Order: sequence, then C-alpha cells, then structure tokens
Amino acid sequence: MSSLLPFAISEINESGPESLYQIIQNELVTFSKEHPEVGELFVATEDGFEVATNNTDKALEYVHKLAAMTSSMIGLGEAMLNETGGGAQHALTLEGENKNIIFNQIRTAHLTLCLTTIASKDVPLGQLFWLQRQASGIIKKICSDALTLTETYGDENG
Repeated sequence: MSSLLPFAISEINESGPESLYQIIQNELVTFSKEHPEVGELFVATEDGFEVATNNTDKALEYVHKLAAMTSSMIGLGEAMLNETGGGAQHALTLEGENKNIIFNQIRTAHLTLCLTTIASKDVPLGQLFWLQRQASGIIKKICSDALTLTETYGDENG
C-alpha cells in the first residue's frame, strides 16, 4: 500500500526502499506487541484518512470510519479550546462503558497526524496517556526523519 502522506520516501534504511506508511505500520505493530494493554492503534491524517494500524491480521471496517471521524473530533476539540483560550490541543479522551479512546495529535513541521488508541476500560487512563505519548513520539520522529531525508535527497517521484 502506498503512503497517503503529502510526500514520498524513496529510501529510509539500508535494507532498501520502504514507504513511510510501512515504517509507521511496523512501529505500531512492534509497539502493541511490547505494550498489549494499548489495544488497537491507528494513525490518520488530519483530514481523516487512515495511514496505518497495528491490526495486520484483519482490516477492521470501523477503523476506516473512525479515521474519517477523527478529523471532526479533533476539529471540535480545537474549536472548544480556542473559544475558552485553552491553547493548542494535545489529546482528546472518550471514556466509554467498555472502552476508552484517546486521540493524540502529532504535529511535525509539514503535517499533522492523529494517533488513536482504543483500549479496555480496565487500563488506567494515566498509563494509557503515557503509552500514547510514547507512541506519538516515535511516530513524530519517524516523520521528521523521513522529511529530512526527502529534503536532503529529494523525491525521486516528483
């Protein structure tokens, strides 16, 4: 699957070409294996397109729907914070009867992504926030490193 992001990465590592999508996908899978309590993870663009998910066994139909809803949720949160002088939005939390969902914005110099975590209500929210921030930091570094490579070596596709 090709990257949905507004830039392409021709080569990222010594093992050969790999898209930014694949790198983020691999990191989500690795992170969820190391921290199974996070449940489902997915990254979407700020306009609601799914970029990657940790669920490689089966494509969850609702992930596509949730990715589309992400931009609206983030937009509403930002509007509310702007109205109240709350500053920049970092995360949005939905506490449900059975599950908790956390949306976390990942801002880089040239794009904004959203990492969504869906976990059991039994996972303490503090732990979930901490894990969410760890995963967001990893994704932000991947995107920043990839963008640096693109700016340094150019985009062979464009």
